Amino acid sequence: MTAHIRKHIVDKRKWLDGNTFDSGLALCQIIPGAIVMQLAAYIGLKLRGIRGAIVSFVGFGIPAFLIMFFLSVLYKESKNIAGVELVLRGLRVVIVAIVANAAYIFGKKNFENPIDWIIALIAAGLFLKSYTRCLFCL
Repeated sequence: MTAHIRKHIVDKRKWLDGNTFDSGLALCQIIPGAIVMQLAAYIGLKLRGIRGAIVSFVGFGIPAFLIMFFLSVLYKESKNIAGVELVLRGLRVVIVAIVANAAYIFGKKNFENPIDWIIALIAAGLFLKSYTRCLFCL
């Protein structure tokens, strides 16, 4: 997610410069908790102060909260774990696509020679091998 946020905030919108974003990301990585949630709050803080931090934090977290709330209500009302598992299986595919896209964006910017790409492809292959085994574990 951080690669997508960086692309949007630094490259497209130019709301923050690269150094400020990187400093905020480093700060968020040393604070316990969800890095991306904290990064959203940091960006809001830099752009609009405390009010911006609160709005960014809540705005970024609400969709995930609503999805989990909806799935919980669905399960409670139907007791149909298979339906909930089906939705989660679909979300896993989306997550793999997001991670692959972020890895590509990161690699395009930071890999300088073919060896970097080879190492990345081997790591991606190992990740997919272990993840696809779990993808169908449900």
